Amino acid sequence: MGNDSTVGTMPTFISWETTSQQDRFLDFLDAAEWKAAGFLRTLLPEGTFYERLGESSQLFFVTEGDEIMGFSALVEQDFSPIPEYRPWISFIYVHPDFRGNRLSEKMIDFLEGKACDAGWNKTYIVTQYHGLYEKYGYQFVKSVPSPKHDEDFFYVKDLR
Repeated sequence: MGNDSTVGTMPTFISWETTSQQDRFLDFLDAAEWKAAGFLRTLLPEGTFYERLGESSQLFFVTEGDEIMGFSALVEQDFSPIPEYRPWISFIYVHPDFRGNRLSEKMIDFLEGKACDAGWNKTYIVTQYHGLYEKYGYQFVKSVPSPKHDEDFFYVKDLR
């Protein structure tokens, strides 16, 4: 797979909804070691991605050339039910071969741009990792009960 040559390059973001590569992306999800990839893998072919995460939700695969580097999504509702807030930056996954190249930051920037384009002035993240998203400008709001972990951490970022 990849190497450190991706440092400083701008990856390509490919929308799940419009791609002709859905089978290839499903294979990527199958091979990912992260449980959330398996959750997505179930939702997509069932056609329940939008039902579960919101009609305006968007999933993007990140590529460079022929290599799939990861995926991320902008969703109306994340797995922890906090329906009074949206949109959520979610499903940020970078394949191990591409970690350490600031790809997560590029994904977050891209999704924040999508949120701004849609008229949103804030984005939210819920995660099991406390202290990770502050470096991207997110502010910790509170701990929240989690259906998947003991607790998750709720973050917000003002995009104005």
